[in-house]
Amino acid sequence: MEEQGELTSFWSAVILASILLAGTGSFFYFAGFFDREIIIVDCAEGEMLIEDNCVKVIEEDVIEELTDLEKFESYNQVSIYSRGIVTPNDYMQRSGEYLNDDGTDGVGRKIRVDGEIEDAYIYIKAGTNDAGGNFGSILEQYDTIFFYIKNGTYQGGHLEVSKSKFGQPSEFTEILFNLSDLPVATSLRNYRNGNFDTINLLDDLQEDRRVGALVNTERYGKIELLIIGYKCKGEQDSCNIY
Repeated sequence: MEEQGELTSFWSAVILASILLAGTGSFFYFAGFFDREIIIVDCAEGEMLIEDNCVKVIEEDVIEELTDLEKFESYNQVSIYSRGIVTPNDYMQRSGEYLNDDGTDGVGRKIRVDGEIEDAYIYIKAGTNDAGGNFGSILEQYDTIFFYIKNGTYQGGHLEVSKSKFGQPSEFTEILFNLSDLPVATSLRNYRNGNFDTINLLDDLQEDRRVGALVNTERYGKIELLIIGYKCKGEQDSCNIY
């Protein structure tokens, strides 16, 4: 029993010594921590603190994506109508005759294309008369803008004006669309019911295709401008539409 008591005393002494040593080490550690001099580093503008050193931050150039309007304005451009085009009085009754390839009454014109076209936009400025005879924006509940490219058959339709990429206010109707992403209704019924399709007419912009637009209305309507903005494959002067 005495032997067991001596052993217990021995281990008690060992544990007590360990606790005293650990406490002493902690005391010296924290004492040393509080004795340290705290240095506040104030880095210059354009620098950041990394491991007590000011390091210059290198900012990468951010290339902002051009808007659709900025792209259109940077492209080559061709005007389809030199004087605009007024909707014929009897257009609603004779639309098939006016949307033709031959004669002087057609609402479009054939284009010539040299080289390869990589991208293209159409810009249209149009208007109609209101009840007071004032010329201004078209009224979508009464009027539409019909755009097409024809090569045997018509490709296009009544444009969904609300999806325009023009993005600037105007007293007239000014719309901008990419030919590869054109929202159209193929009939007036579909237009009134909000049934639009998105079509790609970029590949239809070819030699001897007939391009045209008209204000589809029973009132006085006029397309003042129809402009194609186009980008060439390769150098910007490697293609031409005229």
